[in-house]
Amino acid sequence: MGCGNSKALVQIQEELTRINAKLEGESGSVNQSKQSTRKKSSVPNVFQVVKGRNKVSPEGATKRPGSASSVVIEKHPEVVHFARYWPRKIVILFGKPGAGKGTQAPKVTELLDLPVLSTGDMLRAAVDAITPVGQKAASIMKKGQLVPDDIVVRIVEERIMHDDCKFGFCLDGFPRTKPQAERLDTILAIYGERVSDVIDLNVPDEVLLERITGRWSHKASGRSYHVKHNPPASFVLYESGLKRGEKGEANEENMLDDETNEPLYRRPDDNADALKERLENYTKQTMPILEHFGHLGIVKQVDANQDVDAVWEDLKTALTRRYLVEAQL
Repeated sequence: MGCGNSKALVQIQEELTRINAKLEGESGSVNQSKQSTRKKSSVPNVFQVVKGRNKVSPEGATKRPGSASSVVIEKHPEVVHFARYWPRKIVILFGKPGAGKGTQAPKVTELLDLPVLSTGDMLRAAVDAITPVGQKAASIMKKGQLVPDDIVVRIVEERIMHDDCKFGFCLDGFPRTKPQAERLDTILAIYGERVSDVIDLNVPDEVLLERITGRWSHKASGRSYHVKHNPPASFVLYESGLKRGEKGEANEENMLDDETNEPLYRRPDDNADALKERLENYTKQTMPILEHFGHLGIVKQVDANQDVDAVWEDLKTALTRRYLVEAQL
């Protein structure tokens, strides 16, 4: 659901408009003066449908079988899904290194049809291309230190202007400092927008070391694997051929992506020494971001020290509007 289904959403809104116009005409309760001054949105306002401002609502469909609303929902079940998460989502996946952002981000993309913007991936691409900014970032990343704001912000600001972000986007790895968060606020305010959701994935520090030292990733897709907890099929096959008691070692030959069969890679700072410094930086520079967004009521805590599927269920609940969670819609 999202930018790939914009035509369907337009059709849904047109049908809702026709039905509501008929209902309003029958009741004679339409307020012409308000309608004439109301600005028409270029985006289908299905969100208003759910809030009950229009007569056709998903809640109404469940309460009044056979009503106009139930007809729309039955014919267009996308309305319920879209209404859960609309309007435009600007999501930040927040958490310590190894908290599971890379694992959950692709699921957010699948659910909402939004691009996940990982500054880490973009920076590493610049490093691989040996660009001037990439060379500057390389030495900093190898030490486990944070890349300067001016480098990161320039990349993000340019990326969110792309057409695939018109219905929203999910940020993974940005902002990492309060100044970055303030700069993001300034950029979004130009367009009359703000961050809609900050998801804080919580994991105890002692669990993070095992996660960090065992994780591998697919560079092109961002798919994340772990030698112990989520190994690719290639490593499982490799281990099955070992003699009893023999311990296998993960490498680029036996760690291959399940979908493309391409070699996976490890970040150069995925080691114990770098993690210690990264956690110190996180506590000192990144944690204040929660306080920055906290007064807006958009920060949601998710226990990420549980099964991956359980984390995803909690994350979906966090992304769902509160009154819809209460209504179990």
